[in-house]
Amino acid sequence: MTANFSDADRGRPLATYRPMAAVGCAILAVAIWLVPGAAEWLQFDRGAIAAGEIWRIVSGHLTHWNGDHLLWDVLMFAVLGALVERTSRASFLATTVLSALAISAALWFLQPAQVLYRGLSGIDSALFVFQAIWLAREALSEKRFAASVLPMVALAGFVGKVGYEYASGCTLFVDSAAAGFAPLPLAHVIGGLVGAAVLAAREAATCLTRVDEGPWRQWSARLSR
Repeated sequence: MTANFSDADRGRPLATYRPMAAVGCAILAVAIWLVPGAAEWLQFDRGAIAAGEIWRIVSGHLTHWNGDHLLWDVLMFAVLGALVERTSRASFLATTVLSALAISAALWFLQPAQVLYRGLSGIDSALFVFQAIWLAREALSEKRFAASVLPMVALAGFVGKVGYEYASGCTLFVDSAAAGFAPLPLAHVIGGLVGAAVLAAREAATCLTRVDEGPWRQWSARLSR
């Protein structure tokens, strides 16, 4: 199996990273839920952000509306985050941070009526799409076509889930009505796009590294003599 890594990951064998960052973020989300008043101070709040409390752009993703919302979001984040981080910590951090920023930006500019937002589900979507595409690509590159079926079906299921959310106005796993919030499938769409984009950037960087370390480097060395 060929493992692709960024510069920060080069030299580390596949699946040797302990998912400390993913576990740490999951624990932080639970801690915020347990501390009275923390969610209100950290949630995405359009008025507060406009007043200068810009940390809410990122911290809002760690806040949740109720225990059911917290359970599903943190469970998925811990599992998916651990899978991605064990492959590449740099990819996990890039996917998590960039999706958090992109989702908040999309909510700010594309849904101006949205005042409050909480939850890790958009970041979960980014990690899910990253991992599913990565597994499918690895299987196809090794001609293990049967092994590529499951991640492809998972991706199709993700698309269907988002479509269901848009059509029904309900979430598939969390009882949004009981939690007192309206689902925002836009966050899941943006998250999925970011996950795919991070993986594409990683693959492009790997290709450039291979070119740099191959015949082109020898050719360049001859020219520089």
